[in-house]
Amino acid sequence: MRSEEELYNINSEIPMLEHMEKIRGGQVKQKPIIRPKVMKPFILVKSELQKQVFGMGYPSLPTMTLDDFYEQEMKRMVEEQERQKNQPRQWNLKILMKKRKNP
Repeated sequence: MRSEEELYNINSEIPMLEHMEKIRGGQVKQKPIIRPKVMKPFILVKSELQKQVFGMGYPSLPTMTLDDFYEQEMKRMVEEQERQKNQPRQWNLKILMKKRKNP
């Protein structure tokens, strides 16, 4: 079954390869790639009043860029690390106290 599928795929590729050879040989001109226009998103509202009340109409618009989020998150992590460095390590104290009691 698989070999039949492979033969079918090979046979379907032959016309494509022949066409590519014609393009390379200059016998056929390659069609230009037509890119569709990028369209701006739009929101349908019933009235200007509704537009003013509900704003853009999206449930949640991004409030910051990814760069802003990254900087904020890095700042938060650095502050957390600094806070942890300045706090006494309680788990170490507990271990030390146990070792003192049981030499």
